[in-house]
Amino acid sequence: MAKEIREKEQLGDELKTLRSKVKELEKSLSGLKDEHARLAENEEKFRTLIENSTDLKYRCDLKGRISYLSKAWEDALGYKSTEMIGSKFSDFQSPESIKFDADEFLKELIDKKISSYEAAYISKSGNIIHLRFNVMLYRSHTGSERGIMGTAYDITGLKCIEDQLKQSQKMEAVGRLAGGIAHDFNNLLTAIIGYSEMLMMNNLLPENAFQSADEINKAAHRAAALTQQLLAYSRKQVSRPRAFNLNKLVNNLDMLLRRVIGENIEFFTVLEIDVGLVIADPGQIEHVIMNLAANARDSMPNGGALTFETRNVNLDEEDCEKYPEVTPGPYVRLTVKDTGHGMDKETARHIMDPIFSIMDPIFSIKEGGRRTGLGLATAYGIVKQNNGQLRVTSEVHQGTAIEIYLPRAEEKIEKKETPQRKLETEGGNETVLVVEDESAVRIMVGTLLKGFGYSVIEAKDGNEALEFCRQNKEMMIHLLITDIIMPDVSGFDLVKRVIKTHPGTKVLYISGYSEEEISNKGTLGKKVPFLKKPFTPTVLARKVRGVLDRD
Repeated sequence: MAKEIREKEQLGDELKTLRSKVKELEKSLSGLKDEHARLAENEEKFRTLIENSTDLKYRCDLKGRISYLSKAWEDALGYKSTEMIGSKFSDFQSPESIKFDADEFLKELIDKKISSYEAAYISKSGNIIHLRFNVMLYRSHTGSERGIMGTAYDITGLKCIEDQLKQSQKMEAVGRLAGGIAHDFNNLLTAIIGYSEMLMMNNLLPENAFQSADEINKAAHRAAALTQQLLAYSRKQVSRPRAFNLNKLVNNLDMLLRRVIGENIEFFTVLEIDVGLVIADPGQIEHVIMNLAANARDSMPNGGALTFETRNVNLDEEDCEKYPEVTPGPYVRLTVKDTGHGMDKETARHIMDPIFSIMDPIFSIKEGGRRTGLGLATAYGIVKQNNGQLRVTSEVHQGTAIEIYLPRAEEKIEKKETPQRKLETEGGNETVLVVEDESAVRIMVGTLLKGFGYSVIEAKDGNEALEFCRQNKEMMIHLLITDIIMPDVSGFDLVKRVIKTHPGTKVLYISGYSEEEISNKGTLGKKVPFLKKPFTPTVLARKVRGVLDRD
């Protein structure tokens, strides 16, 4: 009996111990459940954070095969994650981009030689997307899994801005080059225009020789206009609207336009015969036309057709509802049509947004990564500055039509002037000192002024002019005509030193650079007499008389 009692007591103690352990296990299990729930909650928070992040999270094995992609990848490349997992990123790269070499990349990554790389990819819709990858090696806590993980960033916009900066720097370099040669080239044109016009002034010149001189003069003027068109792209210009014939402007640009678009694109003009004059800055409109042609060319890499049309139109109240800032009235419409790849409606709707034009692959980054031409946002701004309007209509694979509406002037087109043999301007007997380092220009100016009765002293540079002034302090020099850019002594320095010895001398500056370019340097005042090369004898003679007669 006593033995049974002891066994029961022992069993009771063991039961209490078991119950105590069960309670401990239940408590531990409850803690594990709480920890599991907490971990599950944290995991869900982490997954939600990753999946809703705009960053492109990824994970690959050591061979570069994709094992995980965040949802942002679908927005970036257009592929669902199921379409990419199991593939390599290199399978989606553009042909121009260097293929991803997983073995070489892994070796450099282990050696910590690289931690990032960039590559271009083709999205599901066919657009080029530039991505920058940040990469790192990872190993699971058990050590059983190794691979590559990191974040990618869409840098397409930055690439576009970078290309724009490069293009801007290129244009700046071209502008400096063009500005450097402009002075010498305009000197040559001044001599050609001057001597040809002086020949035409000779009443004894045979008619056939007169016509030849007239053709030389016209060709030189066309060369001068072409120079100004090229220089216009290298500098900002203040808008100077005036009435001009849009047909004539397009025709004058014909040769340059054909060179821009290339031989594989057909060029047509459909110009209304009686098109009215437009009121705008012709230099700025030339700029827009040339760049629209460049954009059209880049949208037709395999050839096509480019057409320029002009037409008189009248916009009424109903028409102007499409253009809130345009007033009803007479306009001239210039239409630029191409047969290129075109745009979808969404692209066309935003194409004149300055921010969109930076990101837009059609008008910013052209075929093969080339970027040429003027963004439509900038073209739109120029047209608006000239009180006009620009409208774009386009369809994918159907080409693009850009319509530019410019205000039409009321005045009639002036009749074409026939070449005149006589130069009707007043001469004089004053003393003029001509300082010009280009001998052809110096001799031409001196010969012309002598023919009008002036007493002319010629100097090949500033030093020679200063020496003459020192030796002839008592001589009255009524007018100093000087080039601005000369070796040793500039025109500005020469004037300061001549005025000290001959205080009553008036000054006329001449230069191959524009008045705006020189004024921007803060040296040439707005009221200082200035004559831009190339100039005609008529203009020079009248300018000289005007300066001498000024109080």
